[in-house]
Amino acid sequence: MIMPVLLKENEGHGIEDAVNHYGQRPLLDYNPATPNEEFFEHVDYVVEQGLKLGLRFALLPTWGEYVGPVAWGKGPILFDTENARLYGEYIGKRYGDKEVIWVLGGDRCPTEERILNVWRALAEGIKNGESTENPMTYHPSPGGDPPVYSSAHWVHNEPWLDFNMLQTSTKWDLDNYNIVLRDYNRTPTKPVIDGETRYENSHEYFFKRPPTGRRISAHQVRKAAYNSVLSGAAGHTYGCRDVWSFHNPSIEVPNRDVSLHWRDALHLPGASQMGYLKALFSEYPWYELEPDQGNRLVVHGCEVGPTFTPAAISRTHDFALIYVPEKQPIWVNTSLLSDEQVEAKWFNPRTGVFDRVSEVAVSQTTAFHPDPKIDGPDYILVLTRCG
Repeated sequence: MIMPVLLKENEGHGIEDAVNHYGQRPLLDYNPATPNEEFFEHVDYVVEQGLKLGLRFALLPTWGEYVGPVAWGKGPILFDTENARLYGEYIGKRYGDKEVIWVLGGDRCPTEERILNVWRALAEGIKNGESTENPMTYHPSPGGDPPVYSSAHWVHNEPWLDFNMLQTSTKWDLDNYNIVLRDYNRTPTKPVIDGETRYENSHEYFFKRPPTGRRISAHQVRKAAYNSVLSGAAGHTYGCRDVWSFHNPSIEVPNRDVSLHWRDALHLPGASQMGYLKALFSEYPWYELEPDQGNRLVVHGCEVGPTFTPAAISRTHDFALIYVPEKQPIWVNTSLLSDEQVEAKWFNPRTGVFDRVSEVAVSQTTAFHPDPKIDGPDYILVLTRCG
């Protein structure tokens, strides 16, 4: 799944320079009611090529600054309820049969009723235009004091919102598991996904000029991902600033906080390791899992922050997965899975390989220690019922 923006942010420049590789603007006269056919013909081509490769698209109709608030962008405000509805119908008809996900919001929060009404009109237009009913979500910004990370704070009860999206941003060891769990427990029940989190290779404080702090490591990427999925998220989004900006240092003016050619950045370790996460949660289906709330499964050793140990158990109690982020012992109530024995396997999230398999007698406090054969700080303990 790829998350492209049709009317993109143009960081550091005005909307006049917000063009594609061929210099084509998405709108004629900067009017959402008059999309540029040449621009969207190229979008058609990109979408078709992606589908041939087995890829799917989470399409952002527009970056949020063109709806409001402009905030740190340069704007201008282009959308009102009338042209938003027309633009929504246009893209709904054009891509609504492609099994896409619609992502409204564009890194802005609907802090005014006018802004929310524009998003409502855009959602209505898309729904009117598409021939199939595709899921829709909202991409917020993590603003406020204290910060608000989730779309649920703003639009959870909107009828067009099918699932919630977080932006937990590039923060080292942020407790995104708490934010996911809060949305997981909301009513009415809606899925949640962290749509923008720790960008691999980015500085922690990428928004400063110049960017400062630690660079986000593959370990931080893995922590954010396993924290999310084992706390009830319906998936996870990987990000890298070098890739999303298609950074090419030889021919382009540098974007903020990039250092690698985007083709090289595709091979960063955290990116490949997300494939291992997908394989693991395909073998042990994520949709069968319920997060361990109240430490019923991990009874001791589940700390907070950097050493929080997210865990989940299947609804039928056939299997359980526990992500241990650092080399720390944990104590598990294995009797939740069996009366006699359970199979314990250690999964290496850096290689995608199970390094050790053993059977253990069950108890309410079975001790597990980091596998000394795993060369790295984190690992996943997979427990399954024997027989």
